Amino acid sequence: MKLAGARPNTGVARGRGGASGKGDEVWVDEDGNVMLGGKTGGRYVGEMAGGLPEGRGQHWVPEASGGGMRLLYEGEWMLGVKMGQGTIYYRSGQTYTGDVVDGDRHGVGRLTYSSGDVYHGAWFHGRKAGYGIQFYADSTIYAGKWGNDCREGMATFYWPNRGKKYTGEWVKNVPVCGSVESIRAGEIEKLQYPAPQRPFAARSENLDLPPLEVLQPGLSVYEKVTAVRGARTARGPKPPLSAAKDKSHAACLRPFQIEALKHAYVSIAGGIREEHRLRTAKLTDVCLTAGYHPDSKEMKAVRKCLVDKAHGAGTLSFDAFLEAILWLQM
Repeated sequence: MKLAGARPNTGVARGRGGASGKGDEVWVDEDGNVMLGGKTGGRYVGEMAGGLPEGRGQHWVPEASGGGMRLLYEGEWMLGVKMGQGTIYYRSGQTYTGDVVDGDRHGVGRLTYSSGDVYHGAWFHGRKAGYGIQFYADSTIYAGKWGNDCREGMATFYWPNRGKKYTGEWVKNVPVCGSVESIRAGEIEKLQYPAPQRPFAARSENLDLPPLEVLQPGLSVYEKVTAVRGARTARGPKPPLSAAKDKSHAACLRPFQIEALKHAYVSIAGGIREEHRLRTAKLTDVCLTAGYHPDSKEMKAVRKCLVDKAHGAGTLSFDAFLEAILWLQM
């Protein structure tokens, strides 16, 4: 399949390629883009260096039927491998745009499902891991921690049509302890990532609130939350909540890290009003509840900043806590 406008190239590209393996046909289009044909029927169109895809390019694969070609990936390549910023088009109709490592979702990116659901957040080798927000087509929203593609950790689940939210700890998609409260004015609009363009479903009277309703959030579930977090940390290495490629200064925080720390404050202090103050002696527990190792470089910087902010008083208001961590934002 020679693409329109292409002209033959006398050279033959050989060597490993992330898109099409060993090339057996090469063309150059009118814009100077290389078109590399693979023996499996796939096609690479884009920039090359040293006989390998390098820079920006597209990977086309044969359709299952009909004889046409389907775009599988477009974005950055490195040494013949899909690496960098890119978009993956799945046969199911799903589309992913964001960080790509070795051809897989890894880092921070946005996945749009064929159902209309949208997830935007952290990924680890193709699975949701870290902080992310999932907007569902029925208008509900999950904003919080994920692990191995499951709701795992502190999070808030919103029912905008009901004006209610559940905030608490999740383990393998199950809420284990938390509270149901009213959504504050403007809270939905302040979520980190935009909602999907597909209109939300109409108000439904069949949406049931969860059976868990703890009257006093935060303080009443703190010990349970800390125990769950400690057990999760002990099971294995913490999820790479910062993308693998992110080599920024240790004192810099990503938006999803700040969101996780805010959830941890509410969980331990019991709220965000002036009377809900956080003792600086609990800063290690804040890191653990947020899902971070308290001795990591980032969290050491966070704890030092918060201690300095307390000015020896031994406690922090939510406003002071937020001001301190926002100062560390990237």
